[in-house]
Amino acid sequence: MTSGLPLVKESTVPGVDMIQVWHASTGVRAQATDLALLSAAERQRAARFRFEQDRASYVLGKRMTRSVLGRALALPGGSLEFVEGPRGKPAVRGADSRLTFNLAHSGTELLLAVSLGRQVGVDIERERNDLDLLKLAERYFCRRELEALTDATEPERGRRFFRYWTLKEAYLKAEGSGLGISLTAMDASVVPAARLAVPCAPLEDQPRGIQVQCLPARQGYAAALAADGPVWRTELREWSSADD
Repeated sequence: MTSGLPLVKESTVPGVDMIQVWHASTGVRAQATDLALLSAAERQRAARFRFEQDRASYVLGKRMTRSVLGRALALPGGSLEFVEGPRGKPAVRGADSRLTFNLAHSGTELLLAVSLGRQVGVDIERERNDLDLLKLAERYFCRRELEALTDATEPERGRRFFRYWTLKEAYLKAEGSGLGISLTAMDASVVPAARLAVPCAPLEDQPRGIQVQCLPARQGYAAALAADGPVWRTELREWSSADD
């Protein structure tokens, strides 16, 4: 543990047995256009995005991250400085090294996972119907996952594909070592499909102590959470501009 910025001991900080997952949407336009909390460098980058949806996702992701972490550290969100932490993940300069976080976005939806004393990863994907899912599965999925997709009928095939995909991506983000683990190295078909089912480990060729869990998501999206350590409780929260 470092002797950096203290954590606020209240409900804004997850306990060691809990992971908070915050949700926001660029559909709430005021949230996705307010640059107040962003640093000068972040504002400059936001201005360079060619497409409005990409810019809105970037701005909202930065704003939500600064807001949530600022409250956890009892600091103005706009004052936080981010550095490269262990395994290349972003961290808040001077903050307690136990505080970890991970951001994901797709389409209009964003998720931010915040944990204490764990490596955490979160993913969300907009379900698309313009992809050859079986062809992609042949490249990225293990044999059992591919068989489960082949046996499924539409639209179940699409739901399964994106469920498996988000579980795998969240796993890789939590593992975060940069070892280039193949998506075929784990079998997500054994993970319960029920949202917020008890976290469990996928079948792996080399167990790494990471568990995964399907998350609730808006219709047309799939989402998942992953972390190391013992089983956790997931607390879902809706972020809004009032949280600034």
